[in-house]
Amino acid sequence: MGINARPDFDPHDPVVSDLFISAWVLDIALNVSVTMAIAGRLWWMGRTTASITPTRTNRYALSVYATVESGAIFAGVNIISLALYVSDNPGYLSAVSIASQVAVCVHRRPFFPLCTELFRFGRH
Repeated sequence: MGINARPDFDPHDPVVSDLFISAWVLDIALNVSVTMAIAGRLWWMGRTTASITPTRTNRYALSVYATVESGAIFAGVNIISLALYVSDNPGYLSAVSIASQVAVCVHRRPFFPLCTELFRFGRH
C-alpha cells in the first residue's frame, strides 16, 4: 500500500510537494544526462568505425536517433506532468499514469517512425 493510498494524504502538503518536485527534476535531469551520454558514445564509436570502413558512414546513426528520440519523449512527458503538478491542475494524476505507459512503450520499442524518417533524411 503506497503512501498516496492513505485517506488523509495531501499531495499539495508543502513537504510532500517539495519532495515531488525535487524527485521529478532529478528524474528529468538524470534521464537527459544518461540519454545524451549513451547517444554521444554511440555517435563517437560510429564516427571512429566509419573512418576505417570503405563506405565511411556512421553505422550507429539509427541507434543514436532512436536513443535521443526515446529519451526526449520520456523527458517531455515528465516535464508536462511536472508542469501540471506545479500549476495545481488535477490532470497531473492522469499525466503520471500516461507517463508510466509511455515509459514502457519507449523502452520496449525505441524505433519510432520519426527515427526512421530522420535516418532516411540523412541518407539523401
